[in-house]
Amino acid sequence: KSSRRSFDSLGCPAVTQDDCGFLIVRDLPEGSTLSRQTQGSFCASELKAEQAWISERVAMKAVVLHEYGGPEKLQFEDNVPEPQISGNTVLIAAAAASVNPIDWKLRAGIVQKVFPLTFPAILGRDVSGVVRAVGANVKHFKVGDRVLALSNATYAELVAVNDSDVTHLPDGVELVDAAAIPLIAVTGDQLVRVATSVQK
Repeated sequence: KSSRRSFDSLGCPAVTQDDCGFLIVRDLPEGSTLSRQTQGSFCASELKAEQAWISERVAMKAVVLHEYGGPEKLQFEDNVPEPQISGNTVLIAAAAASVNPIDWKLRAGIVQKVFPLTFPAILGRDVSGVVRAVGANVKHFKVGDRVLALSNATYAELVAVNDSDVTHLPDGVELVDAAAIPLIAVTGDQLVRVATSVQK
């Protein structure tokens, strides 16, 4: 049912795309590598980065800042390029992101001398969600894992994070609640180490 667009011109006639942006793959050419599965339906971002015959990226939704200012400067956009992944990257489909003091300070330009933004910018440090794709060198995470991470540009539908900054979410912890953990946990760790003069 998903024959809206064919990838014949890209040398992959077995791939078509439906109205939702999902790719349908059948009879893959020998030697093709996918990050999730070899047959069936999956999002375009789940293809390995080295797939030369996929030349387009799917747009995502994000909250974007184009200039310093108040909260009215934050704009919801639905045509933002997906983040690219490398060998050590985990691509997370965001379930939630939290808002921290550093976010509004960055947005307002209060700390621009120390942390200047390049516009358009996506704010946010915390994210929780489900792994959408992984780089070729990632060993400890797989598609479908529930995770949380400390990253950048988390006010977005998809967030690319180095695998060393991602951790699995324990059973029983809700994804939305987990988004409040990463940055505040780092702050708590710094407080304990400074207050107690912990030595490594």
